[in-house]
Amino acid sequence: MFSIQAGIRFNDCVFSEPVRASEWVPPACGGIVALIAHDPHWSPRPYRPLYFGEFGNGAGGVVGTGEFLVSVFPMPYSTSAQRRAVCDDLVSGYNPIWQNRSAIGKLFTPPPTGPRRPMGFVA
Repeated sequence: MFSIQAGIRFNDCVFSEPVRASEWVPPACGGIVALIAHDPHWSPRPYRPLYFGEFGNGAGGVVGTGEFLVSVFPMPYSTSAQRRAVCDDLVSGYNPIWQNRSAIGKLFTPPPTGPRRPMGFVA
């Protein structure tokens, strides 16, 4: 026999069932938070990730308001570096809209220019 965990699976991480952002309270341990939106074009469950972020131990408070949903992947006894690695893996795998815009902006910024060598022949 095996059991199936309730929640949303992103990569190998099983996140909690989504709740409204205005009702969400972080758990006592650190973990990864996913800000998601209802999207009927996603399957097998109609939830599209908009943002992945990590939070530390005792991160109390409410995320915010709006029509967004929050889901959590708790990582008790984890370090910030471990949570950041999982978060980066999720961002690269799902390419969330709210984290993608900063990457797109970097593509259109001109490269930095430094001092140039003089052109021509040196006598």
